[in-house]
Amino acid sequence: MGAEKDDDVFLQGGDGYVYLAAKFAANRVLKNLDDFKVSNVPQGQTANFSPDMLDKLPPGIREQFLQQQRQKIMQNQMMKQMIEKAEKENAKKSE
Repeated sequence: MGAEKDDDVFLQGGDGYVYLAAKFAANRVLKNLDDFKVSNVPQGQTANFSPDMLDKLPPGIREQFLQQQRQKIMQNQMMKQMIEKAEKENAKKSE
């Protein structure tokens, strides 16, 4: 194995192994990770989505997109109801 230098860093990969890499290489890779950050979006909204964009979509694609959004909203509502029901049942059991 090579000797560690002051400009080297340790990185842990998704495979669980720890790697020694040159700091400049690590910075170059990690800098690009900002492009993949997930931001919190208010429920019922889509990130980086403008309603004006719908007008530019072909009718079939537009309807498919709107259907997917309706499904997501319904799934979120169902999940919320299930969580509330489970919380009520747990509260009753605790009494």
